[in-house]
Amino acid sequence: MEFFYIQKYENRRVKLVSIITDTYKDDSYWILVACGNNTDKHYEQLGYKIPKVKNYGKMTSPRGTKILIKIDDLQTQSTAKITKVCDICSKQVHNQPYGIVINARKSTDGKDRCKKCGINYARSLYFGNPPYEKTLEYNYPKISASGILN
Repeated sequence: MEFFYIQKYENRRVKLVSIITDTYKDDSYWILVACGNNTDKHYEQLGYKIPKVKNYGKMTSPRGTKILIKIDDLQTQSTAKITKVCDICSKQVHNQPYGIVINARKSTDGKDRCKKCGINYARSLYFGNPPYEKTLEYNYPKISASGILN
């Protein structure tokens, strides 16, 4: 993946204005992410090229550098904002932090839910279905046979 960046010269300092790349060829989703020390190492291991400048003898990315990456390559604790789509009712929930969405998937059954569907799911887990021995049908077979319960 080849990245090109535009440089702007101001008072002999190099500033990164934006990053341009040819993406969306494989119909995957991409997101613009800010660079930092921890993220630089992670994305360089995945094969992304991050522009570097010499700063006090060390090679670092300039402040404000942003790169375009696939959403699949985001770190699990990332705070990048994404749009979550409810798997139950297909409602879109905007500006959700990626890390919270991933942790919610891991802690439940792997589905994304809006607030309303999440409340219904939690209610079903809390109340649940009682064991058959505690149902009215088991304890009062005459009432259930008469059709009052149905």
